[in-house]
Amino acid sequence: MTLNRWAKKCWTVSIVCGILTEVLKIRRISMDNESPAEKKKQQRDKCLTTIVCHLGDTGVPAVIAWNLGWSDMRVGFLHTIAALIQSSNLYPA
Repeated sequence: MTLNRWAKKCWTVSIVCGILTEVLKIRRISMDNESPAEKKKQQRDKCLTTIVCHLGDTGVPAVIAWNLGWSDMRVGFLHTIAALIQSSNLYPA
């Protein structure tokens, strides 16, 4: 296995850990009875947005590490989604 494939498999593990972290945050938010409903919804929506961003980062590891036959268009689209989400974090409304 080349170093690049090994690195992309590590990247996959990072993505999975990130998604799992967000799922656990959502669970913790839903169990919080002291916060107002609007704040809980905002926190949950931020976690869901982060999950979508993580999913957008799956293209390169999927193609290189796991030999999925995804087109460059699909990988580029996924990266575009992730980049747009990350850019919106830099310049919040």
